[in-house]
Amino acid sequence: MSESLEKMKDEVKKLEVKADQSCSIHASLRDKYNTYAKALDYFLLVATTYLLGLTLVEPAIGVPMSFGFDRVLFITLSSIIAFFLSIVQFKSDWKSTAEAHHQSFQKYANVKAECRAITSGSVEVSELAYHRIRDNYNTVPDIGTHIPEGAFLNGKKKHKKKVFISKYLDNHPGAWIWLIKLKLALKDNFGIKFLEH
Repeated sequence: MSESLEKMKDEVKKLEVKADQSCSIHASLRDKYNTYAKALDYFLLVATTYLLGLTLVEPAIGVPMSFGFDRVLFITLSSIIAFFLSIVQFKSDWKSTAEAHHQSFQKYANVKAECRAITSGSVEVSELAYHRIRDNYNTVPDIGTHIPEGAFLNGKKKHKKKVFISKYLDNHPGAWIWLIKLKLALKDNFGIKFLEH
């Protein structure tokens, strides 16, 4: 293999590591925003159904349903809160944000798969393949979305921790994951080293 092809293979390996990290971060952000969207959806569904029921029942039954508060005042305040949360839901658009992160996750996963095919030796590296992979990697944020600056470092930390734990479990399959995390935190923050590789 020529020196230039060897250099391209090294670059592909670096792109594989970066794409793998980006996959982890986008998957985490996708799950986070999906959780926010679903929690708000279900809360609004329960709240509006409850309010509808409260307006339709007899006043004598409605008093205990309004937790001892004045029924009309409780309905009014609860309706204002539900309306406010529906505006939050509309403005934040967590579903679309989650979908954009999912698209980025899928594109980075494709890049990672292409890189892995080259680094594993299944496919020979070529200048055309290298440029295609690099271009695909660079265009992902335009297709999906970017990683917010504030989420990058925590996302990178989670990814590195995941990779470390995965490698550690290769040699210690019976280890408790929470204990590995605790040992890792003690090692990195206080210099207490008792993790074996």
